[in-house]
Amino acid sequence: MNQKFMKVIFTIAVVFFWAACTDQTQNLNSPGTNAGAKGSTKSTSNFGDYNVGLSVSTDGTLYTYTITKNSGAKDLSHFIINLQNCGDQSATFNDILWATLNGQSVNWVDTEGQGTGCDPQSITSNFVKFENLGSTSTYVIVVKFDRGYSQTTTTGWLKAGTSCNSGAVPGPGCPIVEKYCSMSQGYYFSNGSKNNGSDSVWTAAGGVTVGLFNYTHAEGMAIWTTNTGKGNNAVIRAFFQYAAIILSGTDYSSDPALAAAMATIQTYYSNPSLPKVTSTNCVSTKTFTTPFNDPTGAVQNAGGVIGDWVDKHECPTN
Repeated sequence: MNQKFMKVIFTIAVVFFWAACTDQTQNLNSPGTNAGAKGSTKSTSNFGDYNVGLSVSTDGTLYTYTITKNSGAKDLSHFIINLQNCGDQSATFNDILWATLNGQSVNWVDTEGQGTGCDPQSITSNFVKFENLGSTSTYVIVVKFDRGYSQTTTTGWLKAGTSCNSGAVPGPGCPIVEKYCSMSQGYYFSNGSKNNGSDSVWTAAGGVTVGLFNYTHAEGMAIWTTNTGKGNNAVIRAFFQYAAIILSGTDYSSDPALAAAMATIQTYYSNPSLPKVTSTNCVSTKTFTTPFNDPTGAVQNAGGVIGDWVDKHECPTN
């Protein structure tokens, strides 16, 4: 009896033990207090995992972002910046000349794929994404714009792991227009230049000096009327382009191509053998019998460089 009784007791104990273990396993796999939590910490990230700093060059053209990871932060996949921060004067993807990551070339695009969770398109179509950032403790991204921009606060996106988080970051605002724009040649030389406000610029500047000679507004208008109406000499067009940059007070020193074009035209018109440009000697003919010839095409090309630059950097009329 004692043996039978002990067997029964043992059997009951085993049953209770098995049931308890079974219930514990079910509880581990069933929803509990963490049901609404994020996924594995191995795959998710937060915007606060990173510190985004920015330094800007004095001319506003060079933006250097330094992104550091806090303890335990994951490697970044890509970094997106909203550029739409000054209406139709905002920086755009096409205004970026080059970009680097930790001193090396980096891939930068103006699109964002599906399923990344970033979705910058929900607020803007004007953004830049630096992608394939890789594994490093600090990301130094240098962006060179073709003009200067003031610094402002904008939206940035950081993609790491399965998460893409947005937050406030510094970015390019409005152009520094007083230094990095120019009015067109027509603004200063055409017949309408007496009524568009440019006459006051001529007066305040005391005319404009091109090469060895100074020119008044009246002289400039007379040359413009003659050249555009009768011959359109490319060397004289370069004269107008150069003068427009000077009258606009444009600081062209930070743009090597523009500076080189200005130097080419200044050197040409500083030749002592050339007379002062007038409305009677500026007319071009098929054989270029005027004093203002350009056998190598260097002056014409320089004028074209300035014209293209002004097309992209024309100052607002106000």
